[in-house]
Amino acid sequence: MKCVECGKALRVTWPKTYQYRESGLESVLLTGVRVFVCPGCRAQFPEISNIVGLHQAIATHLTRKPASLTGAEFRFLRKEIGLKAKDLAQGLGVTDVSLSRWETSASPISPAADRLLRTLYSLKTM
Repeated sequence: MKCVECGKALRVTWPKTYQYRESGLESVLLTGVRVFVCPGCRAQFPEISNIVGLHQAIATHLTRKPASLTGAEFRFLRKEIGLKAKDLAQGLGVTDVSLSRWETSASPISPAADRLLRTLYSLKTM
């Protein structure tokens, strides 16, 4: 296989953990994942056999966590529901700018919006 970034041949590694940054979340660590690494540009490509199931597991965990959602977690759930930012902002009665600030952690997420987004995801999966 060749790197999609620079075209060099990829090598296979089996790291103990792989930080799944592609999710948009810094705290997701995967184990037992084969990763293709480019020796040229250092790009990494994880092999995830059930990405839909992985995202469902992450989202379910986020909806059940006792602490408030972070901006990145809020954005992850919104995307998993399939909502555009402007549509969610309109539904919550806030501006696009407010929602953007929540998702970038520039402003705290309102507790009501946090609970509503968790509920929307839970209803989607019923």
